Amino acid sequence: MGSLTLALVEVLLSVGVPAQRARAIVDAIDASISERVSLQSSQHASRVELDEVRREGQTGLSQVRVELAGLRADLAEVRTELRTEIAEVRTEIAEVRTEIADVRTEIAELRTEVRSEIAAVRVEIAQLRTEIAGVKLDLTRWMLGAMTAQAALLLGAMKLMQSI
Repeated sequence: MGSLTLALVEVLLSVGVPAQRARAIVDAIDASISERVSLQSSQHASRVELDEVRREGQTGLSQVRVELAGLRADLAEVRTELRTEIAEVRTEIAEVRTEIADVRTEIAELRTEVRSEIAAVRVEIAQLRTEIAGVKLDLTRWMLGAMTAQAALLLGAMKLMQSI
């Protein structure tokens, strides 16, 4: 027991409190004081811990803010790259559309050329048919002339043979 507790026991004894009871009262007061002291020290420790947690939280929050700023910068960079790529794709699409239009124009020109060639061939075929018909007619005339000449020769030869 400390000097304070002994002094308290002596005061209680002097006022007529029995010794056992005086000791129990002092022990109860001592226990109560000890509890309060330990509670205050634990509260003080809790405050220190709380301050430390706050500092750690603020440090963590600062780190999160830095990381967030970095992520925002990355996002802005990705957006810029994406916009650039989209513009490039749009340009390529426009070029492809121009090429498709050029190909369609060439196809139309080729169709026109093929159609004019087909028309020219048809004209030539018609002319050849006309020529063939003319040649057939001439050939038929020559054949009829030759046959007539042969028939006349045969008749002339027959008359000559009869006269002999």
